[in-house]
Parts: sequence; structure tokens; C-alpha cells
Amino acid sequence: TSDLRATLPARRRVRAALGLEESVSAPVGALLADAGAAPPCFAFSGPAGEITVELAAPAVPAAFQLERAPSVDNATNAPRQFSVRGYETLADAGVALGAFSFDARGAPAQRFPSAAVAKPVAFVKLSVANNHGAAATRLCRFGVF
Repeated sequence: TSDLRATLPARRRVRAALGLEESVSAPVGALLADAGAAPPCFAFSGPAGEITVELAAPAVPAAFQLERAPSVDNATNAPRQFSVRGYETLADAGVALGAFSFDARGAPAQRFPSAAVAKPVAFVKLSVANNHGAAATRLCRFGVF
């Protein structure tokens, strides 16, 4: 994990140092990959982890989508309970956008509604509290709509 962080751009290293990104084991681009491509998965080094994504432009999120690996045989490594927070800047306290449960036996891609917010957010933090029993949590895509 620390070897990969050394290769990250300075902005991401700062976010990692502030605890806004943890347990990085694959490029974040894996989470934001083209929906038509086979999903390259991103793994947290344990059952819990966090990732902060800077949006292309500030937006008021309407929903979030998480996608696990398509194989149902190993759905135990899918996220289970997670929450999402939005931030105007990395320095502010942020606003809760929702707390959710991912159904490992459900569709690989699941969408969750965002709580209403008054102002657009520039950053979105995904916090995975646990998974369905595996030693690591794998996430293939995280979408903000």
C-alpha cells in the first residue's frame, strides 16, 4: 500500500495523509472505469476502507452506484454497510449523503439515493464499514449521479 501511495500525485498523497483516502491497493481509475468495459476491481486491504473522489465539476448528487465483481461465488468480499459524505472543500466538515447496505446476492451494480443537499459538492467520500465476511473488500465501480 505505501509503495503505491508514493507514486500517487501530490494532491492524492495529501488526501491520503489526512485520512481521506486509506487502504489504496489499485489505481482509483479502476473505480471510475468506463461502464462498457469489464470491471477492474479495487481492493481495500481489510473489510473496511475509505476513498475520496474529486468530481469533474461540483454537483448535487442524486444517487450513488456501487458495483462488485460479477461473480456471485465470491460475493463475501462485496461491501456490506457503507456511507457517503459530500464536501465542498477538503477542509470542511462535509455533509452526510446517506448510509446504505449492499446486497451481495443482488445485482452486481446497485444504486442508492442521495440525501438532499442545498449546495453542490466537489468531493465525495465513500466509507465502507464492513463486507460480507471476507478478509478484504473488493469494489469494481463507484458512480455518482
